Amino acid sequence: MQELALEERKSYTNALRMTPEKFDELLALVEGDIQRRDTHFQAALPARLKLEVTLRYLASGDSFKSLALLFRVPVSTISTFLPEVLRAIIIALQSFIQVTTTFVPVYVSIMYMSPLTNFMSVGARREGTMGSHCK
Repeated sequence: MQELALEERKSYTNALRMTPEKFDELLALVEGDIQRRDTHFQAALPARLKLEVTLRYLASGDSFKSLALLFRVPVSTISTFLPEVLRAIIIALQSFIQVTTTFVPVYVSIMYMSPLTNFMSVGARREGTMGSHCK
């Protein structure tokens, strides 16, 4: 992916939904939390690779098998580090993320199927505002 960032900047941004500069900023924020040490038995995966796999997963919704083929990382390894990287991203960006503390349940009712368009008309209403026919 580093070659892609240098040579095909637009493709890199499309693949990760992030510019190389923003990627480096995010990497600097999470690197300490996601980088592991090498052992005598194997070298640790670089934090850069872990973050690239995670961002590609978030950007595309690719399966772990597809990511394994693309990045040459075993599926079992991806399933292990992906939650750790996601946790690190949430912690690093916590001051930038606003989460609502109230939750309003939304009920979706299928009103009818239009024979002309083959699309369903869907109405979403807040709890307590639905008509008497939907109780």
